[in-house]
Amino acid sequence: MIKLHAYVMQHFPYATPDSPESKNYVQLEVYEPVYCIYTAIWKYGGGKSSDELFIKIPQNWMNNCTDLNLGLDYILPSPIINVTESAMVKIRLTSPPHRVNGNDTMILQFQVDETSSECQDCLKWEPKEFYFNIKNFHEYQTMIVIRIKDGSETTIRPIMNGGGYDKIPFYYYRLLFR
Repeated sequence: MIKLHAYVMQHFPYATPDSPESKNYVQLEVYEPVYCIYTAIWKYGGGKSSDELFIKIPQNWMNNCTDLNLGLDYILPSPIINVTESAMVKIRLTSPPHRVNGNDTMILQFQVDETSSECQDCLKWEPKEFYFNIKNFHEYQTMIVIRIKDGSETTIRPIMNGGGYDKIPFYYYRLLFR
């Protein structure tokens, strides 16, 4: 049986120092014993609660829970690409990467999602890596996707490393090309 413990408060215990979560309100949902998620809430909260409520808060929630603020934002005018033609995909982050061990860089790569692609060698894309940090997370970077072989659907999926993004489920951010 899954048990839910939910918390909303400012100055959340065990938050990473100088992170948005250490300064603002946080909503944490712990689904024992399976997983947990959290999000920063910038203005509202219920104030300080009884210390008894803190017993169920995992001390490592900032490292082990998924931050719902983190995500990718794409602009893709059309997913249809003919042979030798290309599509321009604009990519940015929905929230700044977390500073982990003094590093706020998130490296983004893509690979063909073999489980949902009918053609696995029909596309190529450039560049192979994107670098985002606290200063440029909101700026779009451009990926050019070229169809090099006639074929049907190809799905590419992101590989996100660093800044807390490695915990984000990739399947929300797959790109389908026809």
